[in-house]
Amino acid sequence: MRTLGKRTTGRKRHRIVDVVLWAALIVCAAGAVGWWAFEHKDTARYEQLASEASVDVADEGEGNGEEGGVDASPIDWEKILSENPDAKAWLRVENTPIDYPVTQSGADDPEYYLHHSFWREWSSEGCPFLDYRCDANGEAMLVYGHHMTDEAQMFTSIYRTYQQDRFNEIGKALWDTPEKGQAVFTPCFAMSVDKTYAPIQTFDFSGDVEAMRSWLSEFASQATARSDDWERQCATAKRALTLVTCSSNWMGQRARTLLVFTDAA
Repeated sequence: MRTLGKRTTGRKRHRIVDVVLWAALIVCAAGAVGWWAFEHKDTARYEQLASEASVDVADEGEGNGEEGGVDASPIDWEKILSENPDAKAWLRVENTPIDYPVTQSGADDPEYYLHHSFWREWSSEGCPFLDYRCDANGEAMLVYGHHMTDEAQMFTSIYRTYQQDRFNEIGKALWDTPEKGQAVFTPCFAMSVDKTYAPIQTFDFSGDVEAMRSWLSEFASQATARSDDWERQCATAKRALTLVTCSSNWMGQRARTLLVFTDAA
């Protein structure tokens, strides 16, 4: 009878352990689903916005379609600015999912859009944003975007472009502003640096194009990935567009990927 009692007790213990394990698995699965939903809550809205913001420019005339050229705007700026007057540009990068509005907040809260969506709601995705010291139509534009878990989100698709093989996959950047329309930029170089890296925080060359070109060349000489024609690009550029995101898959790390485009034809 004791042996039977011990076996019965053992079975009960196993059942309890099984129930606890299943409960833990259900909680973990629910948590994973909840986190995925939390991280993706704005993804569909951005896709819808990109679709609604696109307009047909066939009847408005086209630019030369080459690097450094300016085309008629393919963006419905009246719609975009009515939804958020902080919008300064629209960014598309060929061969990536990047197709987003670019916002800009003031010096009093320069990282507002790091954790707020285009619609000014708290968001883990945030919204790509221009450094508050930049001009969207200036000589050097610096744009920040999150590295998320899904490569289709924000700037995740470019976080490894400091590696030459990933850099080679990147297409042209299409930079559109309400004042100037669309300009085309070509990938020039990329690197991974500490988040305090000072040289990238240079925005105003006071119209001295040679000073800007010298800055670009020095900057590019430190890069780990470059275009075949990077020296000529740096020597003839008039403008530079830099995209910034975290280099690591782990939160809280210091490394940042810098992907630099120039308008050199």
